[in-house]
Amino acid sequence: MTIRKESREKFEKQGRGLTMHHLQLDNMPSDEKREIVEWLEEKDRETEHLESIRFRRTMIVAVLAALGAWVAAWPVLKSWFTN
Repeated sequence: MTIRKESREKFEKQGRGLTMHHLQLDNMPSDEKREIVEWLEEKDRETEHLESIRFRRTMIVAVLAALGAWVAAWPVLKSWFTN
């Protein structure tokens, strides 16, 4: 089922918290409930996607920082082991 344009605009304007609150009140037609659930699932997928991108970027930066630390420390470590 697709979300009607006017419902989507209403949910976007209300935000996630208020929309979830309306769903919990349970005083609306079943079609609107389905639209709310579908909209919330969309928002959850978007959030998960953004979090996975953020995690990947953080891991790349961490690996690069670790590599940089290793390269910077190598001359000192080498001198410890060779003397």
